[in-house]
Amino acid sequence: MKVVTAQDSHRTVNPTEEVMDAIEKRRPTLSLCVEQSHASLAETTEGRLLALVDATGGRYETCTVTDPLGRPRQAQFGFLGDGTTAVIDSDQANGLKLLGSDQRNPMDTSSFGTGELILAALDAGVSRIIIGLGASAANDGGLGLAQALGARMGNIFGEEAGRGGASLAGLATIDISALDSRLDGVSIEVACLNHNPLCGPRGASRLYGFQRGACEETMLQLDAHLSHFADLIRHQLGVEVKEQPGTGAAGGQGAMLRGLLKAPLRPLSMVMESELQRARTCVANQGASRVALAH
Repeated sequence: MKVVTAQDSHRTVNPTEEVMDAIEKRRPTLSLCVEQSHASLAETTEGRLLALVDATGGRYETCTVTDPLGRPRQAQFGFLGDGTTAVIDSDQANGLKLLGSDQRNPMDTSSFGTGELILAALDAGVSRIIIGLGASAANDGGLGLAQALGARMGNIFGEEAGRGGASLAGLATIDISALDSRLDGVSIEVACLNHNPLCGPRGASRLYGFQRGACEETMLQLDAHLSHFADLIRHQLGVEVKEQPGTGAAGGQGAMLRGLLKAPLRPLSMVMESELQRARTCVANQGASRVALAH
């Protein structure tokens, strides 16, 4: 007999040490003739979209971005095998994995680095960008992401808004006149690990805020902040994001990508499946072309 224990995502602990240790202590003692092993179901989905780079014969690029607390760090994005599609995992810039448990404060953490990854892809001259969202330390509704792309977020005092979830409370204007013009010529799609809405009991703050370091009171405050932000996006950008599936992904970055760039939001699994099929079709067509040329 073979017994396998498998863990799902445990973002607040070290899965290779603490979780396995806990499993070993609590797993019942079995006969010596029973083979026991452990596997992580979450590891492949947490790394996510960048797995398409190797799967399609693409390549990686490295750039400097800011982490959730505004510190510089090296991050990767990739090109798929077609050479024109860039893939970005937002957690390269603002993932929970980048902060210790004592550093997590969703009132302060920002998604600015995701915007910088998008800018790096634009600098590389791509025609299409797929952005993977999930496991973010930020809960700012994509405020920082938009700021990095050139959007001006004004508060009630007429000043440029700060970064972090707390800055959502006083937002009054969204000015996209200085948004990077290159975005107009690029197709942008979003792959959401979690297809939750922005607000409410299953929204970004109340469902995942605890992982980001929020207490119950802070989660409710952030949910109210995001609700206000969603109203602002609806009034000034003409897009409803409060209850749409996927807008709550990565602390609400899905809402900003939908509202600001009109990007479609799709489940990560569907995006990966379609991109792998697209790559297989491309290879098959190239093979058929080579055969035709040979004759």
